[in-house]
Amino acid sequence: TGTPVNGTLSLNITNILDSFGNALTTTAFSYTTDITSPGYTVSNPSTGTMVNTLPSIQINYTEPMLDAGNSANYTLSGAGTGSLAVNTVTALGGNAFRLNFSGTISNGTVNITLAANIRDNAGNPPASNSFSLTGDIIAPTQTSNPVARKAIGNSLTSITFTFSEPVLSASNSANYTFSGPGAGTLAVASINTVSSSIYQINLTGTPAQGVFTVTLANITDIAGNALSGTTLTLVAGYSKYRRINILNSGITGALTNFPVAVIVNASRIDYSAMQANGIDIAFYDNETEGFNKLSHEIEHWNAAGNSLIWVRVPSITANSNADFFYMYYGNPSGTDSQNASAVWDNNFRAVHHFNKPATTSQTDSTSYAHNAVPGGMVTGTLVNTPLGLGLNFDGIDDMLTIADTANLRFTGNLTISMWVNWNSAPLGTAPLVEKGGITGIDDDDNYSFFLKNVSPGRMSIEFMDNTSNLRSFSQGSQTVNTGSWVHLLFRYNGTNIRFYQNGALQDEFPAAYTLKNTITLPLLIGRNNNGGVNYFFNGIMDEVRISSTPRTAAWAEAEYKSGADTYLSYGPEL
Repeated sequence: TGTPVNGTLSLNITNILDSFGNALTTTAFSYTTDITSPGYTVSNPSTGTMVNTLPSIQINYTEPMLDAGNSANYTLSGAGTGSLAVNTVTALGGNAFRLNFSGTISNGTVNITLAANIRDNAGNPPASNSFSLTGDIIAPTQTSNPVARKAIGNSLTSITFTFSEPVLSASNSANYTFSGPGAGTLAVASINTVSSSIYQINLTGTPAQGVFTVTLANITDIAGNALSGTTLTLVAGYSKYRRINILNSGITGALTNFPVAVIVNASRIDYSAMQANGIDIAFYDNETEGFNKLSHEIEHWNAAGNSLIWVRVPSITANSNADFFYMYYGNPSGTDSQNASAVWDNNFRAVHHFNKPATTSQTDSTSYAHNAVPGGMVTGTLVNTPLGLGLNFDGIDDMLTIADTANLRFTGNLTISMWVNWNSAPLGTAPLVEKGGITGIDDDDNYSFFLKNVSPGRMSIEFMDNTSNLRSFSQGSQTVNTGSWVHLLFRYNGTNIRFYQNGALQDEFPAAYTLKNTITLPLLIGRNNNGGVNYFFNGIMDEVRISSTPRTAAWAEAEYKSGADTYLSYGPEL
């Protein structure tokens, strides 16, 4: 009866004789009693450790164990188990065993339970039959102050990074690098560890105007997951910025390299924070598109009213309002970053904003430099328009002439567009754009786009066939009213002709001929000649564009909405 304790148990036998009176040869026995459960430690990784992979784990027992090398005697449970299983067990010697796993871990606790078969030589099971690890396969993230894309002005003394969980190596200054034109001389001076997940990066040096990127390297969480979101992009040289959303919902086609009209006023920009001519303004694409600087051209700047900037957007998604870009501004010492000709890709052969004094040449914004020389214009001919400035043609002798050049002669694809507010056509024709016709030869045109004075006017196109020299004439069926602003677009693709008014398709005709591109006469705006009779446009004209590509229906609608200031929405100033 009773229970032993740890130690030596001696048994002495006395007074036991055989039947002849002989005493026992051996009268004492010794045993070692062991009632203590064995212990163990866990290493590589240790108990409770957070891990993102688990190829193996080592169990170090305090004494020799029976059946500890049998993989069936270890079971796994818990949310972090995933597809983990004990594949094999390796005896390492010295009472140590390595559990080798197959499968992958998940997020959560992994419980490892030892079966009752595992025991010491005395039959004692371990004092604890289970231990746990924590599976963590989620990468840490970071937020920052200043926030991403922030306009930081001309100085930056510190950046605070807040990580989603405790991280390692975030206090090492070598793990932060600066790149990009806006980085200037910025460098890490010191790092304050606010907590295990918050670090203040103190900076030395000054930024320059432009975008720069702070790159974070070698930062992981305790489980070893590398940081997700290893860059912070900021914009130096500007004190304010806004997000501008593109409202392309309902327009069924995607657009590429589309120039949008950014129209700003006191409700959309802080003029007081800017230079008088607006040169301290810049535009950047959204993060998905790479946060690249966008080419822009300031057409008109009026700090007391509306200003107009054209911005080239590389891509716009069909039937979506998800696309956006950023406008940065506010730097009294900033430099001009315009790149006007880059706003208009090579498909644009001429773009005239009509924003120069009427008696001087009207500059072509494209790289082709097809400047238009005025004729008959007077000082008062430059007038205000919804898009800024335009030219008022008197219907008597006002016109613009562009010298002949091969890249204004077309055989196939051609698009002409403009904004007009016309009055009348006393002689029956209101000429818009004509290439040819000034020699008195009837209808000797590469192309002639005009309004025919029918109830009160309709879009019309006339050209000579490239082979037969026969005349082709097409007239729209829809009225172009006088006395109000309308957007007109003519498109020819070698197969058919289309007329668009205010972004909507009005007419489509088959094209029987190919444009005659051997006519070397100048291009005229606001005048044409038919049979020796000169016709002049009477009204206001703005934003005349000639393209060597057949613009799509989506383009026509977006161009109208952009000019009508209904294509963009402006976020709050930040």
